[in-house]
Amino acid sequence: MRLVDLLGDEVLGLRLVGEVPSDRLERSVTGCSQSELMDPSPYLVRGELVLTLGMGMNVRDVRTWDAYVERVVGAGASALGFGLGPVHAVIPEGLAVACSHYDLPLIELPPEFPLIKLSRHVWQELAAERYEIARRGWELADDCIHEATEGAPLTQLLRRLSDTVGGRVQLLDPAGFEIGAAGEAQQQPARTTRARLRLPGGEHQHFQLAVEARDETMLLQPLLGPALAVVAMQLSYTLTARSPMHSQSAGVFFQALLDPRSDTEHQRAAAVSTGFAVEAPWDAVTVRRPDEVSLATLRLLTWRLRVLLEREYARVRFYDEADRATLLMQGRRSDRPLGAVLAEVVDAETGLDVRHNRALMFDEIAVALQVCRRAPLQAGVAPAPVVDLLSLLGGLPRAGVGMLARRALEPLADAEPVLRETLEAYLETSGSTRAVCERLFIHRNTLSYRMRRIESLLGVDLEDGEVRAVLLLAFRLQAAA
Repeated sequence: MRLVDLLGDEVLGLRLVGEVPSDRLERSVTGCSQSELMDPSPYLVRGELVLTLGMGMNVRDVRTWDAYVERVVGAGASALGFGLGPVHAVIPEGLAVACSHYDLPLIELPPEFPLIKLSRHVWQELAAERYEIARRGWELADDCIHEATEGAPLTQLLRRLSDTVGGRVQLLDPAGFEIGAAGEAQQQPARTTRARLRLPGGEHQHFQLAVEARDETMLLQPLLGPALAVVAMQLSYTLTARSPMHSQSAGVFFQALLDPRSDTEHQRAAAVSTGFAVEAPWDAVTVRRPDEVSLATLRLLTWRLRVLLEREYARVRFYDEADRATLLMQGRRSDRPLGAVLAEVVDAETGLDVRHNRALMFDEIAVALQVCRRAPLQAGVAPAPVVDLLSLLGGLPRAGVGMLARRALEPLADAEPVLRETLEAYLETSGSTRAVCERLFIHRNTLSYRMRRIESLLGVDLEDGEVRAVLLLAFRLQAAA
């Protein structure tokens, strides 16, 4: 209910005394309070209509009226209603001057008009409005339920809430980080309603909806409360369901990128369809979770990173899996180190492993991601392992390559341990007799004897460079397995 509605009600017969800015009459009335105190401010609520008969206010000093109005305005009153009757036959001039000075609407009640009558009217109108708001709130919840059952993403529900309040809504995680938003900020912040509404459910993970509404007196809790339960359920499903969060086009691209059977042309076409420029530099982030960390924790951090990186890059795409997530970015907007950007939202205490690469070329991406995916888990933010031939060994499947390495060196398993030690030293020193003897503290003849036994057991010719390369690789793979 607005002041202009009260003044326009012919049955009430109220009259505005003097002139006030038109926007003051558009303000909503949140309640009605009757008081004959010279300082009613401790008992007033912002937006209330204050009613008085002016009892005990037979004063001529303008300063007294000025102080009275100043206190009423300071308490946030929407207007002052003054009843005429035995106490005051007309509006005191000092009161009218003070109200005009503070732009407080001064409403004259007809002679002998019971204040309780106007108070009841205001409260009845407010009750009707609250009922209407509650009805709209349940209708909004029904709409959200329908959209959620149709598979609408969480962002679509936020847009629905934003349209309802005519402002901006932000979904905040327990750390206060924005993980979703819709709507534009209001142009006149002083005329808006701001509130943080807690989403129902969860004993420890308290998500909130920050709302900035167009109306400074909009009742947000009854309007949005029922819909918040739907948002909470959709959020819970998003964070815990086995279904992926990534888009279909992003999924096709990442699967092509990580499939060793996929050809380069198919990978490039998938990258272009996802919105990337193939020849431009790429940055990458991989997030992995150990078994003891929940899927919800992984997805929440992935969500945070996506929102954060979308501020830093022109294009961000991600691929969601049960135990990891991968993000690829292009079009960096700042020169801040990527590790420092990630550290803003990554808490090492969660146990998640976050690795990052900078300035990759397209042909390097698949290799770089495979190396990150197979590197040892390390909680916190860290640069990805350097992509070179040695790092590729650590990126290969450990169980399979370990078996191949053991098979290549198996004939030495039952022989004297010194033979394995001798062969490894021989390979690492490129077959230098002197270097091997100095390293193992043995004579040249002893080395020759051992090398003949090794060749016999393995059935190889160690003069062959390819044989030496294969055996050295077997030692490295066993060490990495």
